[in-house]
Amino acid sequence: MAHDVYREHVLDHGRHPRNFGKPAKADASAHDANMSCGDEITLYAVFSKKGKEKIIKDAAFEGRGCMICIAAASMLTEQVTGKKISVASRLKEKDILAFFGGELTASRANCALISYNALGKLLSQR
Repeated sequence: MAHDVYREHVLDHGRHPRNFGKPAKADASAHDANMSCGDEITLYAVFSKKGKEKIIKDAAFEGRGCMICIAAASMLTEQVTGKKISVASRLKEKDILAFFGGELTASRANCALISYNALGKLLSQR
């Protein structure tokens, strides 16, 4: 079932987050938190040039939070690594929520969007 595939994927990212940790040299960072539950994420990016446009050469994160928060940050960093900034900046909330198969309550959606909010702040620094 599709629901089980999403659940396993989320659990894997929550238990074994990709791109977790602060890079040795980041060009930008941004922090966001959900004060109602205590989840917080700091997102880091290393930029490089590809032709005339900057790309996100590497994305990583640090933070603490629930499985949804950590899994979302892990999946988001995978999604934006290697992408042009113009492409990453077109991500929408619905794209992040799609990582979870549309099965989140409003409070859980807030947890999933912490890293997305940090990405918006980070890209505004470039």
